[in-house]
Amino acid sequence: MKVFGCKRKDSFSGGLIIVAANNLNEAFETFAQDNRFDYMIEWYDFETQQLAEDVSKVDSDYYPREDWFEMPNLVANVDKPCVIEEGGYSE
Repeated sequence: MKVFGCKRKDSFSGGLIIVAANNLNEAFETFAQDNRFDYMIEWYDFETQQLAEDVSKVDSDYYPREDWFEMPNLVANVDKPCVIEEGGYSE
C-alpha cells in the first residue's frame, strides 16, 4: 500500500502524520475516521451552519486535506488503510 503524509499546520504546533492508503483521498479519510484524532476534524461547516454529512466533506486545520502528499519511496505492508504514526505537539 502507498504511504502518505501531512505536516501539521495549526498555530503554535507542529508535527507529521503518516498514513497507509491507496490514494490521497483515502489517506485523509482514514485519518478523519480514526477516533484518536476527533479533536482535529472540523465536522461543522460554519458557512452552512450544518454538520458534514460524511467524511468526504470534512477538513482539518491541523492536517488540511489539500496539503497531503505521497511518499513515493515508502511502501506499507498492511492489509487495510491505517494511520501508521502521528507525532505532533501544541504549545
